[in-house]
Amino acid sequence: MTFNEGYKIVLTADRTLMSEYGGGIFIGFAASTPRSILPDRLYFSLLCPPVNADDEGRVEVAPYE
Repeated sequence: MTFNEGYKIVLTADRTLMSEYGGGIFIGFAASTPRSILPDRLYFSLLCPPVNADDEGRVEVAPYE
């Protein structure tokens, strides 16, 4: 794809919205807790693990939960 073509649709979201929360439905609620309670490394790895993405940042699947 060249720069001039671009993408017709671009979806954006922060990591807490794009996470599948490790398959736990209620872990998504825990992601709304203040980040100051847990260190960032633990917060993101435990509560909001990343979804798989390619080198350009395109995700394989966009969660709809």
